[in-house]
Amino acid sequence: MNLGSLRQEVLDHGFDPTQYGTRIDQFINDAQNLIARRVDYFIDEATAYTQTVPGANTYPWPANFARMRSLDDTDRRIELQYVSVRDIDRSGLSNGAPNFYALTGQNIELYPTPDAVYNLQMRYWMMPSVLALDADVPVMPVDWHHLLWVYAVWLCYEGDDDAQMGQYWQQRFNTELSQFSADVKFPDSDGPNQASSMWDSDKSLNPRGGSWSLYGQGW
Repeated sequence: MNLGSLRQEVLDHGFDPTQYGTRIDQFINDAQNLIARRVDYFIDEATAYTQTVPGANTYPWPANFARMRSLDDTDRRIELQYVSVRDIDRSGLSNGAPNFYALTGQNIELYPTPDAVYNLQMRYWMMPSVLALDADVPVMPVDWHHLLWVYAVWLCYEGDDDAQMGQYWQQRFNTELSQFSADVKFPDSDGPNQASSMWDSDKSLNPRGGSWSLYGQGW
């Protein structure tokens, strides 16, 4: 389906094109962005490269960033380990080759703070392009284009103050979004494969790298 047919599908549910015409386009694009942020799938992958600056540990995301897949040091041929900002905050100040990263605000925070120039490669999922022309087609799998108009129908009913129908279409969207995620989710788990334990509240990161160990143990 293209933007024109997606909009028409929403209008066919009885909404006034004068009142909702341009708003429907916005709702459809909002749905596309929401799905891109919630589901990792085979489309819209991208790669970006950056060089670290000695003494700087924070670097901005690419402008079209949606979700992280991996962050690699191409010189050392290793993948940096994803951790939480709290893990970095609880760790002592350290300079060296970065082995960990966290996502904070609109930035990537490295740990340890780079002490030299390191070449990093980021693999990530992009935000989709805005659907602006009637002929524009969403990049998500064709079988699931209907999710976009279902979302728009939900918001149009809310705009009409029809709470009952709004709740029905909200539930339908959430249910089908879960089905979409299960159907097309990227099969590789690129994120952390072990969550922090509730007993690890005082743990800090080993600047030399590694996997979820207390600093000074297991190395």
